[in-house]
Amino acid sequence: VRMLVDEPSGCDFDRVYGFLLRSFGGNDERTKIRALAKWADANLPPHEAADVHRAETRHWLNLGDAAMTADAAKRMERARPDYAVRARRLSALAHAAAGELEKAKAEIARARAECELPLGDRQELAYLEAWVALQEGDVELARRNLTAIVAESPDGATARKARRILESISEEAHE
Repeated sequence: VRMLVDEPSGCDFDRVYGFLLRSFGGNDERTKIRALAKWADANLPPHEAADVHRAETRHWLNLGDAAMTADAAKRMERARPDYAVRARRLSALAHAAAGELEKAKAEIARARAECELPLGDRQELAYLEAWVALQEGDVELARRNLTAIVAESPDGATARKARRILESISEEAHE
């Protein structure tokens, strides 16, 4: 648990969760996940339980299960309200990846309306919104979001991703 909470450099967060998960009883993965979540809620301080739930959220996201991702993200947010933006961004990402674009947009809107958004989170939400817009064929909204990201923080990691998408959009427009 300490490795999930402290995330020492070089630590593979998802792998650590897998090792922790294997230490719980049950015949299948879902049973083990439920047992771990229940144990975390009963035995850990909320800020540590939140990181167990965050690891579970990422686990479900990696498996492509939007409903389970959203459920784990809600537990993460309840345990640690300052994780609200992260929880909503992960839920939105899961819904977007599953093709549930309206649910993804609702999570993005909820994050914007209910949370204070630091620059990095604001940009990641704008990037995700641009991705959703492209899936829906709204190239102009995507372009506006991506351009704003690049203008706001030209050397940032999200800006580098945004630039690649902008280049791709420009190439498609010229074809």
